[in-house]
Amino acid sequence: VYGQSFLADSWMLIMPFLLPGTWNPIPETCIFYLIPYTLYLIPCLNTFRLPPSEFLKPLDKCLLRHYKDLLITVDRRQVMIKRLWEYLGTQHVYEDHILRLRHDRYHFVPNDITRDFTVLEFGDWVNIIPVRPDGRIVMVRQYRHAMKRLSLEIPGGMMGPGEKDPMVSAVREMKEETGYSSDDVVHIGTVEPNPAIQNNRCHTYLARDVHLVSEQSLDPTEAIELELLGLEDILGMIRNGEITHALVIAAFAFLMLYEGMA
Repeated sequence: VYGQSFLADSWMLIMPFLLPGTWNPIPETCIFYLIPYTLYLIPCLNTFRLPPSEFLKPLDKCLLRHYKDLLITVDRRQVMIKRLWEYLGTQHVYEDHILRLRHDRYHFVPNDITRDFTVLEFGDWVNIIPVRPDGRIVMVRQYRHAMKRLSLEIPGGMMGPGEKDPMVSAVREMKEETGYSSDDVVHIGTVEPNPAIQNNRCHTYLARDVHLVSEQSLDPTEAIELELLGLEDILGMIRNGEITHALVIAAFAFLMLYEGMA
């Protein structure tokens, strides 16, 4: 019984370090120490019938320290959410072809306040940086109604109905808005555009060696002009405030990280 219990305890120590999103590297000395120590303990546990805790005491302190730090980090986050915010329910109040608006009701425990928080439900977005063989980047300039002005951007938009792969959506948007396409497309980053009030993500791609394959295929209410610019010119326009679209700036930050320029 103790042998089986110890194996379970050992896996409980190891598994959190292997779970996605909880990576906290264990020093190599701990790994090499734990394996032979476990093999040694199994027959001892069956012979002396002692609880596993007695044999865990000499276990390398670095493993226990890392495990404890991990548990504290994870537990604190969960405990903080539950202690501060009591979720009471959701009411959907508006919907159109772009978004759904909902009110999430929470009780904020420390101040005993109950109120609604507005959430905008969007489908995921995509954008893509099209780079021609000559190194110039295909940019798009279009009118943005919220800001009531033209905006210089990269191709992008919403994932279409039934589209499961953001890369497919990004390539489609690039071809529709610019007429360019590519067989060399890689994902370089994902952001949450505004987690305070939105629930969606924006996936960014890099398309290398793009080539013109067709005319633009724009929506009936779209008017998009193309501009071919070098990367240094684009970074300069970001620096001086000519390019202000947050998701475009994030895309070029991802590009710099991807290419080791940061």
